[in-house]
Amino acid sequence: PQPDSYATVVVDKANNVTRRLPVYSAQKTGALNSRRAYKGSVTYLGKTGPLDMQGVLDRILAHSATAQLIANKIAIHFVTARPSASYVKSLADTFRRSKYDMKILMRAVFTSPEFSADAGYRSLVKSPVEFMVHGARALEVPSLSKLIAGSGSGMGQSLFDPPDVNGWPNNESWISSNTVVERVNFATGALAQVKGSLPSPLDAVHHQLDGVLSPQTASLFNQAADDRARWFIALASPEFQLK
Repeated sequence: PQPDSYATVVVDKANNVTRRLPVYSAQKTGALNSRRAYKGSVTYLGKTGPLDMQGVLDRILAHSATAQLIANKIAIHFVTARPSASYVKSLADTFRRSKYDMKILMRAVFTSPEFSADAGYRSLVKSPVEFMVHGARALEVPSLSKLIAGSGSGMGQSLFDPPDVNGWPNNESWISSNTVVERVNFATGALAQVKGSLPSPLDAVHHQLDGVLSPQTASLFNQAADDRARWFIALASPEFQLK
């Protein structure tokens, strides 16, 4: 495919070696022509020499910041929105020593004191997908898949379409005046699709909310007219948005 433009990239700063590379404004299919591929020496992450794709990956993994970055993202997603530097370093060191074994990293996360600490309880915000899937499972309605697929964008998470290469944001970034309304609308739409009887809302309080409600949520729940209203309060409650 023809490129939309070209960019000049410095491949060897010390010797002022540059290469002119194609730039595509949209994703296009292509093929590698090994005869045209650059086979000379390049400087990348402080090392100079011939470099293929595996060499690039090896140098990225050898950099100390790589394990630190991944460990920090994992901690933010599973443990706390603001992990301490010492905790992230401990996870990163474990990850690096394991030669980047994700199973070992996740075991270190789930068995760490920070994971079960009181300070981490309900300190994270469910992503829209987590919120919707949790709601569908709580209601025991697998047929909500179409509603889930169509509701994510209003909450800020279009399935399989992250805003950039960093992926989606975390925690507080999911909550705004608009996205909260969309979450409430999803709860309304989900309940509207349940034609038969609902699971016990009292069981939902214990199984989905750990039996821990704020006084405001408990008051609304107890004053609700019927089970459908109680389920709406449970799904739309602040407690259900957290994990």
